[in-house]
Amino acid sequence: MLSALLLSLSGPVVLAEDTRLKEVERALEQDRAKAEALGRQAQALKDEIKGLRRDVVAAARAAQGPEEALSATEHALAGLEAERADKQAALQTQRSRLVRTLGALQRIALRPPEVAFAAPGAPVDTLRSAMLLSVAVPVIERRGQDLRGELVALDGLRREIALKQGDLAAETRNLEAERKRLARLIERKRGLENVTSAEQRAARARVRKLAREAKDLRDFVAKLERDAQKRAEEEAQEAAARQERESAERATQDAGGRATAPTEPQSQETQQALLATPPAKRPLEKPDNVRDFPRSTAVSTLVMPARGRVVAAFGDREKKAATTSRGISILTRGAAQVVAPYDGRVRYAGVFRGYGQILIIQHGERYHTVLAGLDRIDAVAGQWVLAGEPVGVMSRSENGDPILYLELRRSGQPINPLPWLATTNDKVQG
Repeated sequence: MLSALLLSLSGPVVLAEDTRLKEVERALEQDRAKAEALGRQAQALKDEIKGLRRDVVAAARAAQGPEEALSATEHALAGLEAERADKQAALQTQRSRLVRTLGALQRIALRPPEVAFAAPGAPVDTLRSAMLLSVAVPVIERRGQDLRGELVALDGLRREIALKQGDLAAETRNLEAERKRLARLIERKRGLENVTSAEQRAARARVRKLAREAKDLRDFVAKLERDAQKRAEEEAQEAAARQERESAERATQDAGGRATAPTEPQSQETQQALLATPPAKRPLEKPDNVRDFPRSTAVSTLVMPARGRVVAAFGDREKKAATTSRGISILTRGAAQVVAPYDGRVRYAGVFRGYGQILIIQHGERYHTVLAGLDRIDAVAGQWVLAGEPVGVMSRSENGDPILYLELRRSGQPINPLPWLATTNDKVQG
C-alpha cells in the first residue's frame, strides 16, 4: 500500500518536472530565435552601412566634379571678360585715330586749291600733306574693315560669355543638387551608425582633454597615438571577455537542454544581456574593407582631400612666420567638399589652437593626416572612414577662396604628402 501511495505521489512530481523542462526548452528556443533575429538585423544594418559608405564616396566624387567644372567655367569666363575689355579698349583707340585722320582729310578736301597755295608755308609742304593724306585713304579703309571685324569679334565674345554664364548657372544648380543628395546620405549613414553612442561620447571627451593638455600639434598627435594604443588593448580585452561570456552561455544552454532536473530558468533580461552586448556599449566596429596604409610612395594611393590648386608646398617658407610649411595648402572653392585622404579612424574633430577646425585621421599605427581650415566637420572622434568619404566642408569665404591645409605625419613627424597623393583626377594642380 505504501508503494502504491509513493507511486501515486511521484506521478504528479514527474509530470510537473516534465512540464517545467518543456517550458525552459521553449524559453531557450525563443531566446535562440531572438538572438538569431538580432544577428540578422545586425548583419543587415552592417550591410546597409557598407552600401551607404560606397554611396557617400561616390556622391562626394560626384559633388567634386561640378566644383571642378564650375571653377574651369569661371576661369574661362574671366579670360573672356578680360579679352572683351582689351578688345573694347583697342576698338576705342582705333575709333579715336580714325576720327582724327578723317577730320584732317575732310578739312583738306574742303579747302579750294587757291586757298591751299595761298596758305602760309611753302607750296611743296601743302602738296606733300595732300599726297600723304591721299596715301592714308587706303590705310583708313583697311582700318575701317579691321574695325568692323573687331566689332563682329566683340559681338561673338559677348555671345560666348552669355553661353558661359548659362553653363555657370547650370553647373551651380548641379553642384547644389549633388551637395543636397550627399547631405541626405551623410545624415542617413550617421543615423545608422548611431553617432551619439556612449563609446563615441567617451572618445570625444578623451580627445578634448588631450587637446587641452597638448603643448602643440606634434605633442597632440603623440598623445593621440598613445591613447589609441591603450584603447586598442582595452577593446581587445573586452572582445575576449565578451567571447568568453558567449561561449559560457552557449555551454549553459546546451547543458540546460540535456538536463533532466533543470535549475531555475534565467530571466529574459539576464539571457539577453549574455546573448548580446548593447550596441551603445560596443566598440565601434572596424569596416572589413579598411586598407593598411601603403608602405611606400611607389603607388600613390592617397586621395586629394579637395579639388583646387596647391598654393604652398611642403617646405615652403611661410609668409607670416620665419618657419617652413610642414604640409601643403590647397586653394579651394567656397563651400568645397572635403573627403578623407585614406582609410582610417577619426581621432580628433574640432577646434585646436591656431589651426581652427581640424580633423585628425589615424591610418594604421604610424601614420596620421591632419586637415585644417574646414568650416564644418561631418565626422566625429572614433568614427571609421574610407578614402574619398566626405568628412567636411570649406567655408563660403566672401574674402577670397578658402585654404585647406593638409599634413601627413609618420610617427609624429611631418613628411611631404605630395608623393603619396594620387595622380588621377583627384590630384590638384600646383
